[in-house]
Amino acid sequence: MIDFKFILVLVVCVCSVASSAFAQDVPSQAQALGAAQAFVQSASVQASRQEPLQPQELIQQQAQIEAQLGLELYRLGEDWRAISALQRYQLLARSQDAAYVSSLIIGQIYERNARPSLSVQSYELANQAAPSLDAKIWTSLLEIQQECMAQDLWQSCELRLRQLHEVMASQQNVGDRALREVVFAQHAVALTMLHQAPMMVPEELNTSRTLHLHVQEMERAYQAFDALPLRRPWLAATMSAVLPGTGQLYNRQWGDALIAFGLNALFASATYYSFKELESVPLGVSSAVLLSGFYVGNIVNAKTDADRYNARIYKGYFEGVKEDGWPKVSFGITQGEVSYSASSPASMSESSDRK
Repeated sequence: MIDFKFILVLVVCVCSVASSAFAQDVPSQAQALGAAQAFVQSASVQASRQEPLQPQELIQQQAQIEAQLGLELYRLGEDWRAISALQRYQLLARSQDAAYVSSLIIGQIYERNARPSLSVQSYELANQAAPSLDAKIWTSLLEIQQECMAQDLWQSCELRLRQLHEVMASQQNVGDRALREVVFAQHAVALTMLHQAPMMVPEELNTSRTLHLHVQEMERAYQAFDALPLRRPWLAATMSAVLPGTGQLYNRQWGDALIAFGLNALFASATYYSFKELESVPLGVSSAVLLSGFYVGNIVNAKTDADRYNARIYKGYFEGVKEDGWPKVSFGITQGEVSYSASSPASMSESSDRK
């Protein structure tokens, strides 16, 4: 008799070789070959069996194929297709570990594609499926990191970090020393971003030199906030009201100062000349109206320049605190094992925790 399973395997092999010959780029070729090989291997296994697979075995086999396909697509940069494969893997596997690992990877995909809200949602799903309390804290830190660094929700971040810190302080068996340092260090950054003085290092972390250096850096940043070289908008406006252009000079806007002084001087001269020399009321009134408009605009411009100057100073300060002080949390997956780490270029040493 004709073995239809053998014919099916042969047809799939021929199709996969033909599709790879006409592929236009390396990633697409790799994806096509990978999917074809997985299908051929599955069909070969089924053909070699004397009895057909049970439904549960078929589901588990398909789940493994989806997991491998999702990881390969993720490695190749096909992010949205990888998300679809990983979601199918979750649906087929229906296990806590599958939900945990796949949600972490999906959260990271959204993170690297600048989708912080979706990333937070995926990390929250990973948090719900985390196998231990320490893993839950690490996934909470991944969520908080997106809220802080990508969305600037510092009030919410500070509250959540304070709650994590209080939980670990009340339960000595929760979180190793490295995890406790990361939570406290991030809390110090959040307080500084809200212009609140960092807290004292707790006794259980008192011997950590890196944490002390980090807290000292945040204290210096907190004190530097009051010494920022800001401009006073009301003073800039007053100076421009007294003499047009001087408010812009105070804001170091040399071009705006020249324009403000020149235009006001021009229309003031035109108004005087129209009334005094030409004795033309219509021309004089027109010039006076234009003079009034440029005079008021000069005052408003001086205040606006001062606000913009201050905004640039604030942005530089807060970006510096975020980049230099935040211990960035990340994770890696090796042979199904999840490992977390947190590091900062200035004040935190690398730390890790394993599932």
